Amino acid sequence: MLARMQRESIDFMSFFLMAVVALLLPWSLAYRFYYRLAGRPWLFRQRVCKAHANASKLLGIHDDHEWCRRHRLILMLDVIDFWISFLQPWRVRHLVQQDGEWPDDRPLVIVGTHWGPAFMLLRSLYNHAIQPIYVLRKNPSSVFRGERIRQLYVSCRRLHMRRMFPGKRYQPGGFPRPLLRALQMNESILVLADVPASSKRGFRTISLYDSNARIDPGMFDLFVSRQAHFATYRLEFDFSSGQRLLSIQNIDRPGDSEDYWLTLDAFIAGTLQSDSAQWNLWQVADSYFVDLRSTPG
Repeated sequence: MLARMQRESIDFMSFFLMAVVALLLPWSLAYRFYYRLAGRPWLFRQRVCKAHANASKLLGIHDDHEWCRRHRLILMLDVIDFWISFLQPWRVRHLVQQDGEWPDDRPLVIVGTHWGPAFMLLRSLYNHAIQPIYVLRKNPSSVFRGERIRQLYVSCRRLHMRRMFPGKRYQPGGFPRPLLRALQMNESILVLADVPASSKRGFRTISLYDSNARIDPGMFDLFVSRQAHFATYRLEFDFSSGQRLLSIQNIDRPGDSEDYWLTLDAFIAGTLQSDSAQWNLWQVADSYFVDLRSTPG
């Protein structure tokens, strides 16, 4: 009971109280506080420790403490940026520096990764009147057993997304009718390309961190066959300035699926390898890299 109360108290601090500083202070002042806070190992301890353990097996990390601080900051920003978007959306334009414009071509497939503090990407799409279909799996209640605070936080995030993009959620599995309808109606689809492969659907192997990573091929062959337009984005964080940088790049319409995959592979590897600490999925890296599955912890 005591251990659960302690965990719930830390979750309340991490998912709710922590963002108050950003909501009350100018970002330039709030970031100084968060940079110092990111050096505290108790914050997101389990996720950061697992991420660092996996990354250390593949990377040559020269400063373990600084890598953990930067990775912890990215996890913190995911929470902070959600609350800013939810409660103070007018501030987003001042917090994100954008390079490039969202294309007007439709149907449009917007491709990103689980890299950087990317929640404000959703607010950027909303501000530009883009209402994409997005993939969001349903979490079974057992995932939150004994973690009511985290469950409440996740519910708040999903409520916010439903309000921004009503009726646009797609839960994978079965026939992809919503995706086909979106392509036929010249709408937009938001996908994250660095999803770990599922044994049920096969995989595509890409070179990442000098190792072989297996990713889910998703529905990209379908998108290419329906002659969709493509744009990639990356939302990175500048640790020196505290600025979020959103880069948007149009992709020439591929001649075939293999042309597209070559471009996509280069985009995934180039993004994730540009700053390893900003990848949000290091804690589940053994789902990607065969090398990690056979490496002792």
